[in-house]
Amino acid sequence: YLYSVIQNSDGDYLLAGYSYSGVSGDKTEANLGDADYWVIKLLGESNCNVPSGLSVSDLTATSATLHWDDAGADATGYKLQMINITDNSSNTININEGITSKNIGSAVLTPGKDYAFRLRATCGDGSKTAWSEPYFFSTPLRLAGETGVVAIYPNPNNGEFVLQLPAGTNGEFIVTITDMMGRVVDVRTLPAQTTVTVVPLSLMAAGMYQVLLQSSDAMWVERVIVQE
Repeated sequence: YLYSVIQNSDGDYLLAGYSYSGVSGDKTEANLGDADYWVIKLLGESNCNVPSGLSVSDLTATSATLHWDDAGADATGYKLQMINITDNSSNTININEGITSKNIGSAVLTPGKDYAFRLRATCGDGSKTAWSEPYFFSTPLRLAGETGVVAIYPNPNNGEFVLQLPAGTNGEFIVTITDMMGRVVDVRTLPAQTTVTVVPLSLMAAGMYQVLLQSSDAMWVERVIVQE
């Protein structure tokens, strides 16, 4: 007989009742004269999801801020995996509950390297979600005498990427994109004081390209990978 049903604050259900049957727990057995009292907990639907919405901001040669969306009310923390694609190495970082960004510095990032990061959430019942899809980016190279750094992300990408420009330079920027044979595929001029712009080149064929950025007093060279 079901005597009571109670829903707790976690969305789970507690069922309490009693029955008359044998001591073995087989409720189809004949009644032996004594009541069995029982409590059953039914777990509600878990709100603990695979992390999504991965992105990168404030990218420099040796630092970046990683972002992701909250994995749900039942997520009690995250495990973040940083992957150095260039050096074929990785390391993991434990992230506390409620945090959805992480600053990564020179202890992990070095100039001119390809990286990816991904996350998995730890749920309230101790289980873990699957890993998220990785987010790829590359740290820029520092050139001798430059006053700032250029960042491109995501990298690799599908032909559309964010170009983060250095502050403190004079005049407009000229952006020249060439393929690895040196053929120019795009040239554009950006107004002075531009710090971030989106480059929509979705018609570019898959492959590696060189991005040359010139101002009146400096020059930067970066590479970008376009995937199908």
